[in-house]
Order: sequence, then structure tokens, then C-alpha cells
Amino acid sequence: MDRNQFLHWLEQIYSTRDKEIDCEKLREFLPAYVDFEVTKSSQTPTGDRLELVAVHLAQCPDCAEEHAALFTVARMLADRADSGATVVV
Repeated sequence: MDRNQFLHWLEQIYSTRDKEIDCEKLREFLPAYVDFEVTKSSQTPTGDRLELVAVHLAQCPDCAEEHAALFTVARMLADRADSGATVVV
């Protein structure tokens, strides 16, 4: 582990909060979170849950990558639906 990795690791430890979710729990919440982001839905996911997902995504590169992929697909589907194009899933 080089110095930068070590400092990043320390930063992650010190940014740990009392309430956090793990990757498995995030995957449970992720579809609703992405749906909220894409549709700007008036049905906001529970405030605590929304914050927990955002914090986890900021700290976990694997989950952030999964979020980005899911968001991209959801955004493309929403754009097609808005344009009236047929959406085949």
C-alpha cells in the first residue's frame, strides 16, 4: 500500500458514520434511488435512506460503478419513453 492509498484508507475510516449500509443493502435500495433521480419523482425515498445511499456511493467505487450503469440505462429508457419511441426491454 502506497502513501496515497493509505491516506485514502484513513479518510474512509474517519468519514464512517454511525449509520451506514453495506453493498448488499445498497443493491436493495438502488433501483428506487435511480428511479427517483431519473424521474425527479415527487415520491422521495425516505430521507435517511436517500442519504445513506448517497454516502455509500461516494465511498464505494464498485457500487458507484453499478449506480452509473443503472442510471445510464434508466435515463436512456426514460428519454425514449418521453419521445414516444417504443421501449423494448
